[in-house]
Amino acid sequence: MTKFIIIKKKTIIAIMLSILAISILFFCINYTKNISAFFTLSKPNHIYYYDLDGDGMKDELTISEINNYYEIKIETSNKDYILNCSNINFLTICPYYDLKVNILDLSRDNIPEIILSNYYNNTSQYCIFKWNGTSFENIFCCNNNILGVIDSKNSKTPILLKSNFLNNNDFSSYFLDNDTVKEVTINTGNIFSLDEVGKFIDLIEYPYEPEELPDIFTPNISSDELKIFWNLNKDNYEYKFQSAYFCDNDWNNLGNPSSILWTLSFQKISRNDITKHSKEVLIHLTVNIDYLNHYKISSIST
Repeated sequence: MTKFIIIKKKTIIAIMLSILAISILFFCINYTKNISAFFTLSKPNHIYYYDLDGDGMKDELTISEINNYYEIKIETSNKDYILNCSNINFLTICPYYDLKVNILDLSRDNIPEIILSNYYNNTSQYCIFKWNGTSFENIFCCNNNILGVIDSKNSKTPILLKSNFLNNNDFSSYFLDNDTVKEVTINTGNIFSLDEVGKFIDLIEYPYEPEELPDIFTPNISSDELKIFWNLNKDNYEYKFQSAYFCDNDWNNLGNPSSILWTLSFQKISRNDITKHSKEVLIHLTVNIDYLNHYKISSIST
C-alpha cells in the first residue's frame, strides 16, 4: 500500500521562507567575506572588526589617543598586537587631521593589509602593515600627498601608486609580492582623473567664490552638491589641501578604471581669529568615465 505524506500549505510556506532566509544569510556572509576595502576616520577608543590575520575570525582594531600619540591595538584570537611604525613620529596626533584606516587585500592572499594615513610636520604620510604569520609588519612608508590603488577588486594584480600634486602626474607604482613591496613601471597617463581632481582642489583652495566652474563635472551632477563652492564661507575661512586617497571600484571592457572614489582632506583655517583652532574637512568624490572617455566628477559629498 502506497503511503502519501501530506504537507499543509502553511508548512510549505514556512519551509520556503526558511530556505529563503538561509540563502540570504549565506549570501550576506559570503558578501561580507568578500568585501575588500573600507575607508574610515579614527575615533579615540573606537573599535573596528575585521579578520586581519586570516584565521577566519574577526579581530578587534582599536585606535586610542595616549598623550600626543595614537596607539593602534589589534586583538586577535591568539594574541594582542600594537602597530609600530618604522617612522617613530608617524603616529603623532595632529589637531587638524584624523588618523585614517583603510583595509585592502593588496597581496590577494585573502589576508588584508592595513593602510594608515596621518599628517605630521605639514606633510601627509602613509604606512602599510601586513600580517606575516607571526606579527603585523610595517612593509611600506612614504611622504606623499596622494596614495591610491588601481585594480583593487578585479582580476588583475592590485597596483599601489603614490605621488604629489606638484609632480605633474609623476606616479611611482608598486605591487605586493609576498611580504615585499616591489616597484614597477606602468603607463599611468590620466587614467586616475588627477587633472580633474586637481582642478577641484584648486576651486576649494581658491580664496574667493568661483565665478564659474570648469568643465570637470558630469551634466547630471546634483546642483545641491555643486553648492559646496558657495557654502565654504571664504570670507571667514581659507582651505589648505592636505592629502588624497583614491581607489577604483568599477572597470570598462578594456580593464581600465571607469569609476574612481577619492577622499580629499583639507585644513580649514580661520582668517580673522588666529586663536581659533583649525579643523579638518573631508570631501568625497566619485569620478566616472563619460561617453567621450573623459573622466568627470559625478558626485560630491562631505
